[in-house]
Amino acid sequence: MSAGVFILILVVAIAALVLMIVKAKMHPVLALFIAALGTGIALGYGVTGSVDYISNGFGGTLGSVGITIILGAIISMAIEDTGAAKVIANFFIKLFRGKRMELAPALTAFIMSIPVFGDITMVLTAPIASMLSNKWVARGLVVCLSPLLITAMGGAFGNVLKNSPALEPLSKLIADSPIPAILVPWAIAAIMMTSVGSMTTAGMTAAAIVLPMMPDLGLSSLAAVLAIGSGTLMGNHYNNSGFWVMGQFFHLNTKQSVKYVTVPCAVASVICLIAVVILNAVRRWTPT
Repeated sequence: MSAGVFILILVVAIAALVLMIVKAKMHPVLALFIAALGTGIALGYGVTGSVDYISNGFGGTLGSVGITIILGAIISMAIEDTGAAKVIANFFIKLFRGKRMELAPALTAFIMSIPVFGDITMVLTAPIASMLSNKWVARGLVVCLSPLLITAMGGAFGNVLKNSPALEPLSKLIADSPIPAILVPWAIAAIMMTSVGSMTTAGMTAAAIVLPMMPDLGLSSLAAVLAIGSGTLMGNHYNNSGFWVMGQFFHLNTKQSVKYVTVPCAVASVICLIAVVILNAVRRWTPT
């Protein structure tokens, strides 16, 4: 299969995913499953082969990040009940003396995101979190269920894509293109994030694709990693659990979620990329 056909299948799959969620109002997990199955069949795996890749990807993702998400959710409930989040928020409110109030929840969320999964941080810092039930473990399991399932199904979709033989000619096509080398890992990560909807899966898949290109790209491992990380901020939309968690707990409809989640993340991706380009250029011109 040529790289062009692979890209066409990928574009159709993402378009179908968006239509299923937005127009047909289908649950993201079911929509991701249908998109992954259809993509697998289109890539020539057949129904049985596609289901095998989906099962392996789903189980593999749960095995790698499932415990982290669940324990993070439980920790976040403990943080809320002990009032730690409010203490941190109040500290920043006092620090800024009532000015620049938007920085208080932003910095609170930043600190909370260090020990727990990103989606759970949104739940923790959202006002509606206080309305959940009383036991930490039970609440943690309820909170983490949706991010867990959507992340795992995103991993299943990613597993279908990364096992395609077309990735090799696609990688060569990108590596041989005239675009600057630093943009290659960023672009691949952005494409994968837009496709699979999980920053973890997109980052790991992009790293696996970029690794064989490294000698031709002439990039340091650090620059490639930072570029991939920047790329995973792009394309945060309907197939990402964080997109739905943000919308659910901050009472945003789908259009508002696109405006306040997808667009800011895309802007952040570009800003991070610019910073990586500058730092990479400085490193190249700095004597060692």
